[in-house]
Amino acid sequence: MKPKFYINKILISGLLLYTFFHISYAQDSLYLIGTITGESTEQRIDVAVRIGDVNGDGYDDFVISMRTGNTTSDQAVVKLYLGSANYDLNTDVIFHYPGSDSLNDFGGRYGIGDINADGYNEFVLTGVFGDWVFPKGKVFLYYGGEIIDTIPVNEFYQPNAIQDFFGETNSMGDINNDGYDDFVISSPYNWTDGKGYVYLFWGGDTISWNNSITFTSDTLEDFFGSSVESIGDINQDGFNDIAIGAIGGPSGYDTSKIYIYYGGFQMDNAPDTMLISNELGDYFGEIIKNAGDLNGDGRIDFCISKGQDILIYTFGLENPLRINSGYSLDAGSDINKDGYDDILIGDDWKIKIYLGSEPFDTTYDLIIVDIDSIGFAPYISFAGDINNDRYDEIFAYAPNYPDTENPVGKVFIYSYNKISEVKDEIDNAPNNFFLSHNYPNPFNPSTTLSFVIGHQSLVSLKIYDILGREITTLVNEEKPSGIYEIEFNATNLSSGIYFYQLQAGNFISTKKLVLLK
Repeated sequence: MKPKFYINKILISGLLLYTFFHISYAQDSLYLIGTITGESTEQRIDVAVRIGDVNGDGYDDFVISMRTGNTTSDQAVVKLYLGSANYDLNTDVIFHYPGSDSLNDFGGRYGIGDINADGYNEFVLTGVFGDWVFPKGKVFLYYGGEIIDTIPVNEFYQPNAIQDFFGETNSMGDINNDGYDDFVISSPYNWTDGKGYVYLFWGGDTISWNNSITFTSDTLEDFFGSSVESIGDINQDGFNDIAIGAIGGPSGYDTSKIYIYYGGFQMDNAPDTMLISNELGDYFGEIIKNAGDLNGDGRIDFCISKGQDILIYTFGLENPLRINSGYSLDAGSDINKDGYDDILIGDDWKIKIYLGSEPFDTTYDLIIVDIDSIGFAPYISFAGDINNDRYDEIFAYAPNYPDTENPVGKVFIYSYNKISEVKDEIDNAPNNFFLSHNYPNPFNPSTTLSFVIGHQSLVSLKIYDILGREITTLVNEEKPSGIYEIEFNATNLSSGIYFYQLQAGNFISTKKLVLLK
């Protein structure tokens, strides 16, 4: 089993260096190499998204939306940051909504690979147009090149839909081995017929509906297309395959399924096999991620979310490994360049990193904690190599920075580098107190409560009902500084809203949790 390390912040030469604990030998470290902060509550920063190398200079690039926070008319500005050696984090290109119709919530963004095989990666920006009662999604396609045009080369939407969730886009790689990358656009629910749809667009010199294939299921309101991912070559025929998740009904309280389609020269839209959950309401397949090669066996592995867990498939569709999940997941990059791809799990104020190995195990290797940044790291992702140092960077996003009253958001960027010495037993005690949101929430019947104790204190953690009556005491004892997780099992309680309160010295924090049975 690999050693487990904690990471804490110390200041060295103006850089925040995250060091490993309990190590007596040389090891890699994560550096905080940059941050991007929202300009105001009217220009809140959103999650950073990698889009590959769009201008062909050898550096990976990324985009960030600046949103107003107005849910009925959010005409976001999308900023493109081109990677570079000096990596100045200045905005290089700004995109505005390119249409003239009424539109809400412009600013979704996705990298889709090199779909026209010209050596530059492409990307899409998405939004919703029409009115707020019957909105419809729209996807705008932008080509990469030495100069990035702010005018899209094409746009996609469903003209006959009354209302849909059309727009989430993902690269599939080259599914039919024709030399062009392919991509999908999903619409998990369509008010016209109650079905979910996934549209696979074949790469080529021109991209259009005429060169696409449509997938759907026979079940109404199953949210078919809630996740779509290329999961490697499951049947070992030389073509990568596609997995499409259907989490099962608006409330998730139906059987969740994952439909798997084998790639090929003449790919059809009939599922070749399926994975079916054995539990109701576990949202099996809400997240599907290509994990790269975690164990060095030469095959692509993949991850699937299931309730509070992440299932990791390292050899076909049988006997997955299991780790605890968080708010977000990313996989498929090798951050320490050891030849094995790695997994990131993001939570309220921490990032867990599972380094690939042979065999791959389910104990996290590193954890980054930043309790000073409100809501740190519920959303994380690999960034690609944006400074060409041979290491893929990591994005962490704090949506409520600097506080929940006036959030502007902040993106943290980390890079993996070599250092020659690491001291033993560095004090990693936090200097603050923090109560995290429980996960999952809503839950049934168990959920995890996480909290940070800044210094030794008498700690009380209690559950209350909506009327303020004490239900149970989970913790009531002296505790040293540290990070703690407590599982709360509500098997004997009825559905409803409850509250949990942490008290440690003068620190008191209360949060809400929802039990759904």
